[in-house]
Amino acid sequence: MPVFAAWASRQIVGVPVAEPDEGNPLAERNTGRAMWLTIIMMVVEITGGWIYNSMALLADGWHMSSHALAFGPVCICLRVCTSICD
Repeated sequence: MPVFAAWASRQIVGVPVAEPDEGNPLAERNTGRAMWLTIIMMVVEITGGWIYNSMALLADGWHMSSHALAFGPVCICLRVCTSICD
């Protein structure tokens, strides 16, 4: 029996299967807010570093881009998972 078929029919013995729940809409909204705040601050830091020739602001702005990129898949997964459960 393929793994997906076993999961779908709940035939896996000894492995707990998560039941869909309502999720946490507040946490989902706050994750989106944190992502947008990170992106805005990244742009502000890179722009300020460019205008004022500040290597520290530029470095921190580019460092923030890694955080913003990490938020991307998280927000996509939240959207996909909540749309599948609905």
